Amino acid sequence: NGNLGAGASTSFGFQVSRPNGNTATPSGYTCASP
Repeated sequence: NGNLGAGASTSFGFQVSRPNGNTATPSGYTCASP
């Protein structure tokens, strides 16, 4: 979910996206978030 935007929210959001089946999404979030 790219709607998060916040650093802390990104960590939470990327984890939620994992069970969704989008492994590529969480990986990108981790790289995008400093």
